[in-house]
Amino acid sequence: MTGFEVLDSEPAGEGWVLAVRIPVDSPLFAGHFPGHPILPGVAHLGLVTRALSDWRGREVALAGVRSLKLRRPVGPGETLEVRLAAPGEDGSVGFTLTRDGEALSRGTVLPGEPGRGGAWR
Repeated sequence: MTGFEVLDSEPAGEGWVLAVRIPVDSPLFAGHFPGHPILPGVAHLGLVTRALSDWRGREVALAGVRSLKLRRPVGPGETLEVRLAAPGEDGSVGFTLTRDGEALSRGTVLPGEPGRGGAWR
């Protein structure tokens, strides 16, 4: 996924944090929605996937999305953080996407191997 600038990506306790800036002209907003651009939910998941990949030091795909709650809209030019929690017993990872400490989205994903599906552990 392109359309964002990575500012930082590092361990945070037992989890990981990825800081990004979404440029005003990011292609992530294309067609969503003209005149009032909002970052689509699939882009939230793309940022989570990038954070997971950085954390593991290799490309990671999503084998499943257990939950996703979009709480606040994300617009062009914003700086965001993706916070990942330590994996659960089943390999699932909780995440929160924030702006200035305010939760914008949160959920739980099941990471997997690219092109293979199935759980990652």
